[in-house]
Amino acid sequence: MSDQSTIAQETTAEVKRKPLGEVKIHTMPEKFLNYLTKGRVLTAGGAVAGGTGLGGLKRNVIIGIAVALVFVLVLGAAAWFFVKSINQKTENNNVIINQPSGQNQNQTVNQPATEQKQETVECSDTNCEACSADQCRILANINKCQLQNINEQDLATGEMKVVEKCLTAVAAPNNEATTTPPIEEENPPLEEVVAAPDIDNDGLTDEEEKIWGTDKSVADTDGDGYPDGLEIANLYSPLKGNSARLSASNLANSFLDKENGFSVLYPREFTTAVNEDKSGVTFTATSTGQFFQVQVLENENNITDIEEWYLQMNPTIQPNEIQQTQIGGKPAVVSGSSFYVLNAGKIYLINYNMGYPVTAYFSTSFSAFVKSFDFFENPLPQVNE
Repeated sequence: MSDQSTIAQETTAEVKRKPLGEVKIHTMPEKFLNYLTKGRVLTAGGAVAGGTGLGGLKRNVIIGIAVALVFVLVLGAAAWFFVKSINQKTENNNVIINQPSGQNQNQTVNQPATEQKQETVECSDTNCEACSADQCRILANINKCQLQNINEQDLATGEMKVVEKCLTAVAAPNNEATTTPPIEEENPPLEEVVAAPDIDNDGLTDEEEKIWGTDKSVADTDGDGYPDGLEIANLYSPLKGNSARLSASNLANSFLDKENGFSVLYPREFTTAVNEDKSGVTFTATSTGQFFQVQVLENENNITDIEEWYLQMNPTIQPNEIQQTQIGGKPAVVSGSSFYVLNAGKIYLINYNMGYPVTAYFSTSFSAFVKSFDFFENPLPQVNE
């Protein structure tokens, strides 16, 4: 027997000889035994347990499988909702057959497209506006159409300009063509027209303040106790007190028409243009394109009463509907922004053309224009100097 065996026997014998209370036995708690990978373990009862760690492994495998199943279920639910949303969108885009076109861009299946016919507008004696200038002159020979200058607003710039258009010829009451312009209200009455801004409420619009040189923020520029608009309307200067006349200022010019025997005062800022046939003159505001006009009309029947002439030219008007006034000491008929006066066998039309949109930028100035209108003998008497 070797020394190691002898020592072991002695140790064992010694242990047996010791009382039980003196022997200390150390054991590992059973809850930790499952984590041992291999070996033999002495339990508290003296039994030997063998451990391989399979319990912990099984539990990890079960947890992993459960997580995988949950992940698969989540993916499946997401895929189901995605497919359902696509199917629902497809159903919403289904075409409703036989539904009128133009209500849904998707409604084109099994529904023929409607072709819109483009109508071609051709020049004719009943459609003068579609004619060119040359075509209009041809139709004018048979008294169907006629070229006319009309004041219109340029859509690109907003400015007023005179354009030439082909319009239906206007026949006289005896159905014969005439060169006399039709008696129409080119603009509604001044009280129905949109008023232009007037900041200081002095009777002059802000646009008029510019041409007369007055202060648009002060109602009485010269401080003489009279508003600027009231002075202009009565032909007084708004820049000088002491009853200074507008005709003596540098704010207005006087136009003298020797051919037709009249004179009129107009703002210096306006430009003038005499008709080629000398039948009238136009006074244009360059800032807006609006203009005052004086035209001499034909009095073919040599009527001596302006009211009678107006009723003959406007058979739908009743005598009690006519408004009368005086211009240059002669009876006149008022029709909106137009005045008709008869003198020396001629009919004079004095008009304020506001164009479109209809805004009264120069209503007070036009009142002064009409009030200054006067007649003189034709030819003018010679003055000895």
